[in-house]
Amino acid sequence: MADSGHSINERLQYSLTESFERPGIKMGSYWIKVGDPVIVTQNSYENDLYNGNTGVMEDLREEEGQIYGVFSFGGREYLFTRSDLWTLGIQLAYAITIHKSQGSEYDATIICSVVQSSFIERSMIYTALTRSKKLCLIVGDQKVARAAVAKPNRSETLCVGFNL
Repeated sequence: MADSGHSINERLQYSLTESFERPGIKMGSYWIKVGDPVIVTQNSYENDLYNGNTGVMEDLREEEGQIYGVFSFGGREYLFTRSDLWTLGIQLAYAITIHKSQGSEYDATIICSVVQSSFIERSMIYTALTRSKKLCLIVGDQKVARAAVAKPNRSETLCVGFNL
């Protein structure tokens, strides 16, 4: 899919890094490598990390035969094993979804409008625009972007079992 977050992350990881041989930790079909931005997708009260927190993998360490990723989140350093990364739902965060960005702000955002989607409509475009502090780019097909803005908010089109 042209606007898949996973596909965009993998392409950006490959394109934006100077060294393709950076050390990292294999996470299923992708790698998290030193220098990569990451996002937490599961709450971890014991680590004081929550869904939506973003950070960076700073280094790799080996202690007593165990490999640890060194991560920084909000100025704090964490050591996580591969198992810890699965538990936290750590994912690459070169590109994140509008949903995952809610509650955060970024200097620059890019709205991908390559293909029609039932999820992209006016309120989602608004949410994406309001995440930007300085710059927001809308990239893709102008017809797709215009159609998204013209659609009613998705919440207005959902069928529910009651009326208010």
